[in-house]
Amino acid sequence: MAVAVRRASGADRDTVSALLDRALADDPVSGWIFPDEARRPRHHRALMGVFFDIALDGGWIDVTEDARAAALWLSVPRGRATGAAEGPALVRSRVDPGNERIETIGALTGARHPHDRAHVYLQMIGVDAASRGAGLGSRLIAAVLADCDRRGTPAYLEASSARSRDLYARHGFTPAAHTVDLPDGPRMWPMWREPRPAAPLLHLAERAHWEAARTTGTYTRSTRGRTLAEVGFIHCSRPHQLRRVADFLYTDTDPADLVVLVIDPSGLTAPVREEPPEPDAAETFPHIYGPLPVSAVHDTVPFPDWRP
Repeated sequence: MAVAVRRASGADRDTVSALLDRALADDPVSGWIFPDEARRPRHHRALMGVFFDIALDGGWIDVTEDARAAALWLSVPRGRATGAAEGPALVRSRVDPGNERIETIGALTGARHPHDRAHVYLQMIGVDAASRGAGLGSRLIAAVLADCDRRGTPAYLEASSARSRDLYARHGFTPAAHTVDLPDGPRMWPMWREPRPAAPLLHLAERAHWEAARTTGTYTRSTRGRTLAEVGFIHCSRPHQLRRVADFLYTDTDPADLVVLVIDPSGLTAPVREEPPEPDAAETFPHIYGPLPVSAVHDTVPFPDWRP
């Protein structure tokens, strides 16, 4: 079962700050801000705490239940906020007043940050070193971006390395025309993502299970041979994925015994999360984390008649 993700509260400040401190201590931007390795541990941890406070006040923080990964998001309205120019100086005063680089990076990134449209801003994301490559970062990002697509909301971030830039590109982010070049330091890539049109949400069901659900009003099968109670979510797919799902699960089943459920996400009471089927997989599939109301299925198509 996939690792659970929850919304952090103020009580998680120490845990999440410590996680981000560990996860980003070797980040090139962190090294530039705090070049003195002897001073870095104390001040870097304090900076993570301030970022936690900012996200909690102006956005939200998602963290895995096992505290191996966390993402800090901000809801940014259209137009520059009053007093935004003073923000970097305030952060510097709270963390390390003698370190002008804290203020410099805030001013440089702030100057590139777009303000002509409301958007969500990935302030930072951190994954424990021992858990990198397990798909936790993509899991945290994909869930929010799926919601952005449903709401028609753009997203923005700054990649702190070429590796992370390429990772974010796979999630639909595009580098801006100009980079942020820290004085005598690393390069950062501002990246913007337009919301994608939401593709239909599909589930391939055995006809007998669907007919039973129509009687009870709720569908609770996860996938072939597994229930929602056993797995924790209902496996779904997008149109371009459904044929592969059928080939993987139902090669020995008469296609006439299968039906495609076309689901209206607005009719769901449970969250939908985009997640990879395996930790290191780049592709994600939608999962419904709760029962599927029959009323949310706005169309059914016999599988032999279905076309993407």
